[in-house]
Amino acid sequence: MANNYEMTGSVVKVGELQNFPSGFSKRELLINDNDPRFPQDVVFEFTKDRAALVENLKEGELVTVSFDIRCRAWQDRHFISLNGWRCRPADQPAGASPAQGMPVAGAPGVPGAAPAAPAPAAPAPAADPLTDDLPF
Repeated sequence: MANNYEMTGSVVKVGELQNFPSGFSKRELLINDNDPRFPQDVVFEFTKDRAALVENLKEGELVTVSFDIRCRAWQDRHFISLNGWRCRPADQPAGASPAQGMPVAGAPGVPGAAPAAPAPAAPAPAADPLTDDLPF
């Protein structure tokens, strides 16, 4: 089971789109967590079609990045990357529609993104046990 994480911070840099001979592409997003005591810069990778999610971000913009952690082995070494899959303005709640120019993975019109799942239906109200005449 994969864990999903979120981090909010200010955009420091949006990297150039990198295309590889294998057809793989990625764009890196560097944000600062704005911790008042020990601020940290953190880099996220947005791969394939999701690279478009961060191409229009501006330096200093406050965003929330949804990501998961990936690890891959190469020659007895292990490399960890933070794989971004959504980016939204920090003041926008997770379920709200995206701001103009800030596409969200799963939203209609985002290339290669899976459609968003419909919201679950509200449960039916419970029956009053004193007026319920069912034998079970």
